[in-house]
Amino acid sequence: MDSLKNSRILLTGGAGFVGSYIIDQLLQEPVKEIIVIDNFVRGSRKNLERALQDKRVHLTEGDIRDREGLDHLFEGIDYCFHLAALRITHSAAEPRHALEVMTTGDGGMMTTNNAQFDQKLRLLRNHGMNISGAERLKAKKFILEQYLMTAFNYRMTDIQAAVGIAQLEKVPEFIKQRRKIGGYYRKYFAEIDWLELPFEPDYARANWQSYPIRLLKNAPLGQTELMHYLFENGVATIPGVMNAHQESPYLAAQYSLKHSEEARKEAVIFPFYVGLAEQDIKKMSEILKRLETRQGLTSSKH
Repeated sequence: MDSLKNSRILLTGGAGFVGSYIIDQLLQEPVKEIIVIDNFVRGSRKNLERALQDKRVHLTEGDIRDREGLDHLFEGIDYCFHLAALRITHSAAEPRHALEVMTTGDGGMMTTNNAQFDQKLRLLRNHGMNISGAERLKAKKFILEQYLMTAFNYRMTDIQAAVGIAQLEKVPEFIKQRRKIGGYYRKYFAEIDWLELPFEPDYARANWQSYPIRLLKNAPLGQTELMHYLFENGVATIPGVMNAHQESPYLAAQYSLKHSEEARKEAVIFPFYVGLAEQDIKKMSEILKRLETRQGLTSSKH
């Protein structure tokens, strides 16, 4: 590409998944220099291992809110890819921080001085869910959300869709890692005889979008009590099933779905994301086994 020939390019947040992908593509062009700045809150040096072998790539550890340092990096730059971002949970809890990192303003805004309108608008944009990300993060105790009305998911942008298309190229590696994590869960949780683990038939291979377990009759605690216990010990879980017919907008229809209702009471989803370490899963199993000891139970699986 002629427009990139001998150009100097700066990437903010370049050590993340998207940034490292863009760098790999840029290195196929006749660029002169690629400068990456990242504070490694989300990014990883591992993502840049291959790129840093190219002498055209230079890495600076720093924060883009350091105006003086950023001004220095921008000297002589021809193009900038602004990719620095916070996790969505951090953004929800500290929206000012998100604005400082991502943009200088925000569009699509609605304002009102009517408290009822405000509450309904917030429900409409987020699935009708009564608990926001900020409220969940600030909570001092476990909170179980409810869906109070039929609503929308007004949160995906065109750029997010474009990123999703780029991610498809790495899907095989993602699945490989997720299957490894699923194997760790089976390795450590199979020893606990009051858990029923997800079943993978011989004719299929799971990509483990999540890892739901089911509590058996001999479980020392019920679903809600167990989730409280795990929350108090630093493990965030969610119910394995949320049934639409048991939420407020559909209660009047009086549907009865026996097996779904049983699953809602018994299923729990454990943390599952690329990067979850084996030792983290082992620690979760130890937390569960401590519960057995507290209740005077023993596991019989080997």
